[in-house]
Amino acid sequence: MSNTDVKIDEIHINCLWNETLEWEIGWHFLSEHWGRGFATEAAKAVIKYAFENFKIHRLIALCCAENKPSVALAERVGMLKDGRMRENKLINGIYYDEYVFSVLKHEVCL
Repeated sequence: MSNTDVKIDEIHINCLWNETLEWEIGWHFLSEHWGRGFATEAAKAVIKYAFENFKIHRLIALCCAENKPSVALAERVGMLKDGRMRENKLINGIYYDEYVFSVLKHEVCL
């Protein structure tokens, strides 16, 4: 990054289970850049790229149930809520519920 570049986000994907072609996507966006559409645009681009370039059948995202912006982002990019895992996420010594979202290859417009 140059002196004029500003990092506002991070999106990552990784293979969870090669046999079933299940991958996971995760993201983190700085709150001062929320509400501008950056997260939606970036996540959609990464999802499209991942399905086009990697052998993926199912892409999941795990979101803390209390993290409303992250939950909303998963929904905006076309992921469906598969379920809720109770007290699955430990943050600063407190357990939180976590939602599981997913999108399947045939549901993505490539």
